[in-house]
Amino acid sequence: MDWWNGNIYFIYAKIVYNEENKKEIPPRVSWDDIKQTDVPKIREKQRGIFKAEVSKKIKFWKEDFAKRYKNSKATTLLLNRELLKFEHIVYSPMPYTNDSHILYRGIILTIESLSTIKNYIDNTKVNGATIEFDFIHSPNFLFQDKTEIPPQVYAECCWLYVRWLKLNFKQKKQKRKALPSAVVNNAPSNPFPNIFTNGYAYDMFLELQKLTVSEKTMVADYAFIFHQMKSNTLKAIHPNLSHRSFIKFLSDNKYADLDVTKLPFKNPRKKQPTFSSLLEKYKDSILGNQTQ
Repeated sequence: MDWWNGNIYFIYAKIVYNEENKKEIPPRVSWDDIKQTDVPKIREKQRGIFKAEVSKKIKFWKEDFAKRYKNSKATTLLLNRELLKFEHIVYSPMPYTNDSHILYRGIILTIESLSTIKNYIDNTKVNGATIEFDFIHSPNFLFQDKTEIPPQVYAECCWLYVRWLKLNFKQKKQKRKALPSAVVNNAPSNPFPNIFTNGYAYDMFLELQKLTVSEKTMVADYAFIFHQMKSNTLKAIHPNLSHRSFIKFLSDNKYADLDVTKLPFKNPRKKQPTFSSLLEKYKDSILGNQTQ
């Protein structure tokens, strides 16, 4: 087949010109230019190449995360961060930017690649369209960068990876105490009513730790969260909750294993903008739905 031999490529496939390659770029074709008897053969080859690329990439991601999870002393925080990063790629809308590249949840992507990823997820996963593999080159095609992962492959990996994380690393859940019906109907779930005054407070805690906690400064970061959320102006954490109880809560639920008995009060300026933003988002809901 001309396609398998690298003598043609499809109009949907990306090409990379290598100055060291003195050959002329082969003709660009559409399916209408292919012999009908060759069409199913090419499609099957493309499908096989796509699946092999996905399998190779997803295997590396799984093994890497499993290793980090095993070594982590804050597995719940690690899982939350990993899910947040990849769910953002899978589910969030396309950002508005004029830049050609973007640092997207810690991953550098071209805007073109990110757009392709979003379209792939929307078309094949959300809308249920059949996956087409026209973007796949023959391994014998010379004008391609074999080190570059096609964004469609990356998108499929992100989708599968998120599902794998949720199926294999489930977070612990605790039974909640019965709350007044008004609170149950209007407020989000509060799985730790002995720690947080309501579900809004717990949601704020989850967002704060995702945005402000670093592995190297974990004690100081959780101290910041504890004192800010326990303050008299917010009372998101019960006022009588001790340092030891909060530290035990973090350890028991695998948020963090802190080798301290007290959380020193610190108020780093760099965290204030994040806290102020979340305070504006949650304050009214927390104060308006508090339970004793």
